[in-house]
Amino acid sequence: MQLIALSQRDQPLLISGTTLDGKAWSSDTARGKVLVLNVWGSWCAPCVKEAPVLQKVYAQTQRDKQPVAFMGMDMKESPESAAAFVRSRGITYPSLAFDGGKPMLGLNGKAPTVPATLVLDSRGRLASRVLGPVNESTLTGLIHDALLEHAQSSGQ
Repeated sequence: MQLIALSQRDQPLLISGTTLDGKAWSSDTARGKVLVLNVWGSWCAPCVKEAPVLQKVYAQTQRDKQPVAFMGMDMKESPESAAAFVRSRGITYPSLAFDGGKPMLGLNGKAPTVPATLVLDSRGRLASRVLGPVNESTLTGLIHDALLEHAQSSGQ
């Protein structure tokens, strides 16, 4: 796990692509929210194992109406295979299709392994990341930290 201090954060990451259901998406649409990006593949055993954790934390943030967005990023498979995996695992947050790796370019090498989970602050900058499978308490804590920064910067 890597935490990036506010003073050490690079420029916002700009990720764009097409979701598995065919909609154009850009990380710009999540500005003002904490964005959780998860790079996964159905062929990756640790990704399969962490999928319910990500879904659980996503559902909790939605239930609590937190300013948090999730986006999966499929790695190296067809949109049809990826969509079948998402359906079979009951994942309700969107994922970007691999599309020859184009969406991955926006990560600027920040996700060199699969799975990888990146938490972007409300300005779109990398706040923390986990290379390898993430567990519920770690992910919840990273989101909480980013939400606290957001609240402090917006004077709430």
